[in-house]
Amino acid sequence: NNNLQVRERRKDTKRSKSMWNKLFANNNCVTEHTKSRAATVAVLVVDGTRAHRDLWASVFSGCTTKSGVPVVPEVCDWDSMHLTAYSEYGASREAAAFVDIVEQKPDGGGTRVKTVRPNACLIRSQVRGVTPSQDYRNLLYGLQFAGVPCVNSLQSILSFVERPWVFGELLRIRDRLGRENFPLIPQNYYPSHRSMLIGPVFPAVIKVGHCHAGHGKLVIRDHHAFQDFASVMAIDNHYCTGEPFLDGEYDLRIQKIGNCYRAYKRSGTGQWKTNTGARGFPGCTHPAHTLSAGTSVLEEIELTPQYKMWADAASQLFGGLDICAVDAIHGTDGKEYILEVNDTAIGLGPTHELEDMHLMKDLILQKLELPQPAAQ
Repeated sequence: NNNLQVRERRKDTKRSKSMWNKLFANNNCVTEHTKSRAATVAVLVVDGTRAHRDLWASVFSGCTTKSGVPVVPEVCDWDSMHLTAYSEYGASREAAAFVDIVEQKPDGGGTRVKTVRPNACLIRSQVRGVTPSQDYRNLLYGLQFAGVPCVNSLQSILSFVERPWVFGELLRIRDRLGRENFPLIPQNYYPSHRSMLIGPVFPAVIKVGHCHAGHGKLVIRDHHAFQDFASVMAIDNHYCTGEPFLDGEYDLRIQKIGNCYRAYKRSGTGQWKTNTGARGFPGCTHPAHTLSAGTSVLEEIELTPQYKMWADAASQLFGGLDICAVDAIHGTDGKEYILEVNDTAIGLGPTHELEDMHLMKDLILQKLELPQPAAQ
């Protein structure tokens, strides 16, 4: 019986080899795959806003490289993609990444998987969310592994994952330009609850860990509440920061995409998570910019020389940022304080959203014109 089973397995193996040999001997199939790969340039757009899926298709419509190859956007979010990267691929033995995008079928009948080898990548979603399951840095490592050119750069996106890392660089800018020219809000950093002996100026805004979009933030009114909160911090291995709770009149955002600048102010919700009084820009990550119930007014304002200086200084962080925004607060005392800098996942004002998406598309096209490995 054992010998019979061995002979049957050998027959199955021979039949399987024969089938695969016939499949790969089909020259038409191989030729069509090669033509499809060489006929287009794929841009992976990581954007979790569903309304943007069709918008990106229209933004890239008709785009080609200088050599005339059509540029096709492949849009998905981090949670709908899988990635594998190889250090040696194809005859040229170059590094390559392949992304499997899981998407809904047009008729709603389940899902399908599309495999893409991106020539470039535009990242418009945060690479790390609130929960551990929303940490997608492993996918970011794969793009870096394969050398996929990206807007913003992969190195800068990884640096922006942790806010204290960014704030430390902002302090270097403040020291270089001066406090009057770069009025960065004071901040304390506590690596654990054991360090929380001397508090910030009270009342204070405390921000726990890497979280953004208003998560993990609270107001501490005095040193008694600060010590109570330190005992809460002891139950987990998180860092936190503390900064003054400012009485603000409105928020400011200075946006820079490529060489295009915009300045906005927002006022009107009356919610404390404005640090305080300002009212949330789309996609903001600072506690001062969390939208909630109420009304708000977003207004484009003049780009002053000082605002331009802020944006130019921020855009030099981590080797250069193609996309960035400086968030600040205009206090009731008439002074302005820089709160933070956001990078590639910034929200866009509704008035110029489509125009700004075209600016981002132009940045990607510029990346594609840099020397790239030959397509397989």
